[in-house]
Amino acid sequence: MKKILLMLFFLLCITTITEAEELSNYPIWKEYEQIVGKTDGSAVYYTITLEQDQRVTFTFQHIGDAKLQIWTSDDQAITISIKDLDSDSSSHYVDLRAGTYKVSIRDASVTNKPVDYAISYKLSDVGSYDLEKNNSIEQANRIPLNTRIVGNLDSDFYSTDDYYRIDIPNRSILTLQTDVLFNSKENANLVGFTLYDKDLQIIGRVNSSYRFDSSIKQFVDAGTYYVKVDVSNANESTIDYAFTISAEKVDPTLLTETGKNVNDKNAMNLPFNQLLHGFFYSDWGYSNTHDYFKIHVPKDGTIQIKYDPELIGGHLRLQGDNNFHVLKGNYKEKTPTILETKIKAGTYDLEAFASLYFEGFSPYTLVVRMQSFTDVPFSHLYYEQIETIKNRNIITGYPDGTFNPNGVIKREHVFKMLAAVDEITFSKVRTATEFSDVSVTNPYYEQIKLMYETGIIDGDQGKMNPKSSLTRAQLAKILVNAFDLKLNGKVKNFSDVSPSDWSYTYIQILASNGITTGSNGKFLPNEPVTRQHFALFLARCLESLE
Repeated sequence: MKKILLMLFFLLCITTITEAEELSNYPIWKEYEQIVGKTDGSAVYYTITLEQDQRVTFTFQHIGDAKLQIWTSDDQAITISIKDLDSDSSSHYVDLRAGTYKVSIRDASVTNKPVDYAISYKLSDVGSYDLEKNNSIEQANRIPLNTRIVGNLDSDFYSTDDYYRIDIPNRSILTLQTDVLFNSKENANLVGFTLYDKDLQIIGRVNSSYRFDSSIKQFVDAGTYYVKVDVSNANESTIDYAFTISAEKVDPTLLTETGKNVNDKNAMNLPFNQLLHGFFYSDWGYSNTHDYFKIHVPKDGTIQIKYDPELIGGHLRLQGDNNFHVLKGNYKEKTPTILETKIKAGTYDLEAFASLYFEGFSPYTLVVRMQSFTDVPFSHLYYEQIETIKNRNIITGYPDGTFNPNGVIKREHVFKMLAAVDEITFSKVRTATEFSDVSVTNPYYEQIKLMYETGIIDGDQGKMNPKSSLTRAQLAKILVNAFDLKLNGKVKNFSDVSPSDWSYTYIQILASNGITTGSNGKFLPNEPVTRQHFALFLARCLESLE
């Protein structure tokens, strides 16, 4: 029986031979010309010239065990090995860059026996992205997104790697999806795919076999990235591979890991109160199941770190000066790890890592928070909303470090906070008026004046009552005016708000925008607004603008 084994040997890197003095020693082999002969135990040489990048298809006829080598330097070649042809002829193609090449024919074994040969070739357009030479970063072939890339690797001792370049136009989730090794018959065959950024830092690695495909997912910025394809293990002489790169655009304001932060040296800064998104991946021979961060704590206090792996259990390790060390974790799938500890001001090292072995990739989120007010712990029902308002410098709390969430909020404090909201457009609709209970020496005089001039508040019989509380109905009117809210969707009825009430329309507008949900079917329009509920209303108003 005859069959062909095609092996591509990429020896280190491929450099086109152009030395005229050497090439002139060998016969010129022209397209469609069939060369026929018999070696004497050593190689015979020819030259072929490509005026442009082209596909070279060699046709072998009545040939013994032999190898054809396309030399790209004195010691580097692309090799096609032929053994026991299945039929009278067989073909194999190679996509080559323009240039002049030395071609040799010799016995395929190490015994250098004489071998008969009859070979021709023809040229055609390049038909793949695996254009040789592409065995280094500098020679990487540029490939498009969303296109299946098919290539071939040799598993010989002298095998080299294939490199590709991909340009990502936007901040994206980059996905490298591999195919099964479609022409492979051995489970031991493994092809590795490594993803590099422009600085040649590894940001992902997976293997593919004839039994399974794999994928890498990573958050990336716009820029240039590289894919290296290599033989991880092989029981066959040549292995075909295929992969596809896609990029899903993400919000540029989204906080994501860099992909480089896989060790202490490349730890990324983790800011407070911003949800970070990342990926872990695990594969034969290479994995990233540990990410590293720096946390800069501005003051003594209590912090909470929440780490939520989507598919795997997770651990957190926090370390700092003076032997500070805290470890927290779990081994349960889809269960967040929460580390909460008292801490001194300073810089700390945070390591987030997977607790369980897994194959593939697992998304995760990570957030670090600091307790801003002693009376608003992380478990507080409105912690997130109060922190949102605080982090926007709209509220500061009291000098003793408290927020007094259950305290009734004063009207003057509401006006001060609204004046600090950047999203509110303060367009003057009327001239200022004097209120008998607001003098120019009042610390909130300017904010109260601004609220009146822009039509957000009206006052009551020449007074503003700045030290008084305000009802939920009054707050509804103020927020609708301040944020210029409109009815948005279906009207929500509350049992304690009648259509004849002066505040009915304002309350309906708030509810239709998801800013209020009421309590047990009631809105409680005459109840005074607490500080925590004002923070909740205001945070929801800001969310409605996003």
